This record gives sequence, C-alpha cells and structure tokens, in this order.
Amino acid sequence: MVDNKADSHESKPLGLTVYDLPEPGAVADADARQTANGRLRMLLVLLVCAAPVIASYLTFYVLRPQSMRSFGELILPVVAMPDLQAKDVKGQPVLLRSLKNQWLLVSVAGGACPAECQQNLFFNAKPEPLWGVNAIVPIGSGW
Repeated sequence: MVDNKADSHESKPLGLTVYDLPEPGAVADADARQTANGRLRMLLVLLVCAAPVIASYLTFYVLRPQSMRSFGELILPVVAMPDLQAKDVKGQPVLLRSLKNQWLLVSVAGGACPAECQQNLFFNAKPEPLWGVNAIVPIGSGW
C-alpha cells in the first residue's frame, strides 16, 4: 500500500500574509520615549539616593546652626598649670607639667566627697560614655 495522499495535494509554497506594518517614524518615536522615560527614572533613583548626602553637606556648610552644643567654656587667657603632682593609672606620681601639649581634664572640688562628687569623679574617669570617644585614657588620681 502506497500513500497517495501526498501526491494528491499539489506542492504549494508557504504563504505569509502581513496585515499591518508599523511605520518607521512611529517606532523611532516609541523608542525615544522609552529611552527618555528610562533616563528620567534613573535620575530620580540617583536623586533619591543622593538626597541625604546633599542635605547633610548643605546643613553642615551652608545652613550652620546658630547655637553649638557646648557644656563648658575655655579659660581665656590660658592659665599655666601649677607644679602639682597627680597619680597615673598605675598609681605612680606624675608632675602635671610633664603632660604639657596633651589634653588634660582637671576637676577641682572641695575635700568632702558627697554622692554628687563621686558621680563627677566617675564621669571624669570614664568620659567615653558621655563623649562617645573610646581613645581617651584617664590619667586619674588614684580613684
């Protein structure tokens, strides 16, 4: 048995029908709009990411606050340190003049030391929690 169905149909070329083609100008306009929208979105994302940095620079350099946070005043004119001795962290005596050109926190108080004085000594010995500085080593006077 031979299949004659293939022979019964005539060989016809495959035909494609195109109903509508877009105009080249319209395609170019659509591509241009899509490109412009993509660039606009990219700029908006960049602006959102850069806004905090720009705001911080403007606040720090242009819109400086009028009041600065300060809890003390510098003594002017500078008073020379008298020849006093203190104790270092190891308990050894140290002349205060030998600490010239270094930051030195001096707390002057009376002989009695009530609770307020003890709290002051504690904060003077450990200024890191108050100032947020971890590089300060207290010189101390044997507390």
